[in-house]
Amino acid sequence: MSVDYVRRSDDISIVNTFTAEYTGEQTDVALITPTSGKAIEIYSILLHSEASAGTIALDFATSTKKVARLYAAKNGQIYTSRMKVTGATNEVLTLNISGVNSSDNTFILVNYREV
Repeated sequence: MSVDYVRRSDDISIVNTFTAEYTGEQTDVALITPTSGKAIEIYSILLHSEASAGTIALDFATSTKKVARLYAAKNGQIYTSRMKVTGATNEVLTLNISGVNSSDNTFILVNYREV
């Protein structure tokens, strides 16, 4: 997978922010669905989980493009910025959380725009 870095000249005024918190395991949750005929371009993400085991995965599932992974350790987190990962036209960003306890919380933040 090729990842382009965001240039400071990119227009951040059109960047949207998605946030959500989930408890326990999740399967193929649609996080962000682009407007018909558009694609999602991700600029930064934050994943935080209180789980001591398990995997948190953000993917463009149709194209099988992996966007981010957090392999959980107690209160683990990742933050990536200055990234540019683009899904295919009409492709949904999905979430899968596996191997965590039913009471474990996971917080997700995604900065993106439609292109």
